[in-house]
Amino acid sequence: MIGRWREQFARDPERAVADLFSGRAGVGSGLRLDVPDLLYQAFPEQPELAADRRRLDDALLAWLTTMRRDYARQVQRLGFAVYGKRLCDALLALQLLNLPSTRYQIRQTRDAWLRWLTPLRLGSDRDPALECWRLLTRDQPDSADTATWLHLAADPRPEYLNTALVGLRNLPNEHDARRNQVLMLNALLRHAQVTYPDAQAGRAFVNRELAALRGRGGDYPRSPQHWQSVLSEALDGFAGPGAERRARDLADALRKPLNQARTGGRQRGAGVQPAAKQDRELLEHDIKAALLPAEQLAERLFRLLEQNRVYAVQTGDSYFFVRTLHNLGGRLLQQEKIPADRLDHFGTLVEQALTWEPLNPYCWMLWADWFIAVGRQDPREWVLREMARLFPDDAHTRVELARLLIRRGEPHWDEAERWLRQVADRNRDHEHSRVVLARLLIRRGEPHWDEAERWLRQVADRDPTNAPSRIVLAALLERRGQRDLAIELLAGFVSRYPENAAAQQLLEKLQGEVAANMDFDPYMDAGEPAEDAQLEHREPKSVSDTAVQGVPMHTQSRAIDEIKRRALLSAELTDARLATQGDGPDLFERIAEIRAQAEQGDALAGLYRQWLEPDTVLEPPPYAWAWRTCRLWQTAAHADAWAQMEQEFPQTAMESGFLHLLATRDEAQLIRWRARFGEAEVGSAHPAAKTMRRTMDRLDNLTDDDRNEVALAVMASAALDVPDFATHA
Repeated sequence: MIGRWREQFARDPERAVADLFSGRAGVGSGLRLDVPDLLYQAFPEQPELAADRRRLDDALLAWLTTMRRDYARQVQRLGFAVYGKRLCDALLALQLLNLPSTRYQIRQTRDAWLRWLTPLRLGSDRDPALECWRLLTRDQPDSADTATWLHLAADPRPEYLNTALVGLRNLPNEHDARRNQVLMLNALLRHAQVTYPDAQAGRAFVNRELAALRGRGGDYPRSPQHWQSVLSEALDGFAGPGAERRARDLADALRKPLNQARTGGRQRGAGVQPAAKQDRELLEHDIKAALLPAEQLAERLFRLLEQNRVYAVQTGDSYFFVRTLHNLGGRLLQQEKIPADRLDHFGTLVEQALTWEPLNPYCWMLWADWFIAVGRQDPREWVLREMARLFPDDAHTRVELARLLIRRGEPHWDEAERWLRQVADRNRDHEHSRVVLARLLIRRGEPHWDEAERWLRQVADRDPTNAPSRIVLAALLERRGQRDLAIELLAGFVSRYPENAAAQQLLEKLQGEVAANMDFDPYMDAGEPAEDAQLEHREPKSVSDTAVQGVPMHTQSRAIDEIKRRALLSAELTDARLATQGDGPDLFERIAEIRAQAEQGDALAGLYRQWLEPDTVLEPPPYAWAWRTCRLWQTAAHADAWAQMEQEFPQTAMESGFLHLLATRDEAQLIRWRARFGEAEVGSAHPAAKTMRRTMDRLDNLTDDDRNEVALAVMASAALDVPDFATHA
């Protein structure tokens, strides 16, 4: 199927891409691949495919442009769910393939793209604007977006914080890594300020994320003194003169232990140390010996890990916790049958390791191995697929995914073969992938045996110590009627490596009369490493050494002059004085423009069309907060509907609650919201904060016209989404 589609792509790239996203191409479903994965496999970053990748880059841009231009027709035909899914797939494909031309075009007109994509969000895993932000974290030409990333972090949704941190990390401060560290910590402070109700909760969040930041970055020096200095600098820029109380309280709460550390020297935390080296070595010896019950070994491991976890919390250095869990925990998981209750606790520890170092591939692989231990193959497959996306250079992940697919049966063998060939082609020294590929080819039948033999002989020639290649090659030769050659091959290997039990076993069977009735499958089992055997010898490395892509961002952006102009133009239309003065045909031209823009999905124009024409039946995009809120305002919605808006749109929860108060004029709500405005700092996160605060002071004296004017101003500022950069830069 994919071959026929590639032929169509060679003739007409734009039509082929359109057919692929629409499903008319007839590929993907049988391969268990989404469109981004299919394109990633079809167009790997190889010199011979450079021209095809450029054509694909242009075709994807053309397809996205068409989807934007035909917004109304596409939404009516597909619905928002399918329309948004296809956009997410295209943007994810651009990330996976690292196509530069479309990314450049999006960067040049970013605000226009985000105004289109932002209202289409359906959830954290179906958010076109989020994928667009993730795309823009790559290959930033300069530091011009620093303030944007900081603004993006000031959002209660964690996926936006994560993407903002990636954007700050990838700023081109090549000779000033410390500067990026300060900016990333400043972003964490902004997120804590907006998300957590008090300084203590915010401090706990920052301390936890600071430790994770140290772990995920792999930046040196790792010393607490270095990071105390970074925190101090970030605090200076976070809560300086003019900062509001919540920011000031959070900064003070963080400065207090920081100052104690400065004055107390090494006294603070002097008794906190990681688990002793001799304790780790003794446990490692006992796990290898396998003479003690698994439950007892697990308890000893958990005690060491708890000590290392406390050390990580106190110092921010997660190295000992993660390394001990990976090295000793991974070995114990592989060798022993751990009781179910201990397995549950082990899974919790793996999740904690992922919290500390969310982009550490060894933590992810340990998670995948844990799913084996608890007998859950579907989650394991998801973890491996996510690893293939996050760590495109990790060959071991792709081989393990291929092995899982092979075990799932013949319908999945095509995809497994593609993963294995990809690894074999891109990794000259990854012999394991070639052996697994040869095994699969043997299983596919005699027409594939010649190629399988070539792969196996290649590995055997390159690595004289590689037992699996010789075991499988000997079994293949026996099946092809060349038992003497198979015996000669294995006899020479066993004479050099008599300790290899699998090779010895097969040799004995070949030399006996029952060789043809072997009771094991050498093509899949003999000599093959256990699921996580390769990890046993792999030391955790810095994530900075691993190409990471697509990491778990906020959809706010600076509005360009055109959208400001249209907003002001539309606002004039709501003024009764303008209508009484009469503006002739120009007034109707302006209304026609608003209608046309709203039908194209523009959230700001949709707000004003809804305001001017309350009976409009035009359906707002799913995440167009201002447009949908305007409908609530006009229909005198029930309190439950307003509460749902607060939950559904956390980044505008303050505005939703305020408009609910403005609409109901409830005294109890008024008291609660006056206290809320007195306690919470909203100025740096919400563009409408000043309007809301001024209104609170005169709420009792507002006329109905005043309330409508304030409501429209709050909704419009959220639709414009113009950050106050003076408080961010």
